[in-house]
Amino acid sequence: MVDIKTIVSEMVKVMSKNTKHKLNQLKDDAQLFLQIQNFIDCDVVALINHYEFVKELMNHLEFLYFGKGNISWMYEVCQAFNLLKIKTCHLQHTL
Repeated sequence: MVDIKTIVSEMVKVMSKNTKHKLNQLKDDAQLFLQIQNFIDCDVVALINHYEFVKELMNHLEFLYFGKGNISWMYEVCQAFNLLKIKTCHLQHTL
């Protein structure tokens, strides 16, 4: 006849081992989840901030140039200014 205490002690050892392994897995999963969540949140927050800034800027430009049809003209002027700025920098580096 097998001693019941021996069986119970063996079961406790096995259960303890499994529980410890599962706890380690859960801990690792939680760390990975937090790392992924932090990575995604940073990028999402940056995109949301950029989107809000652009939206606010466009609303302000629309308010300034409402009814004048000048928003596309403003864009073209900004592009020309940036192109001139790039050419000036390039010219300075070649001299």
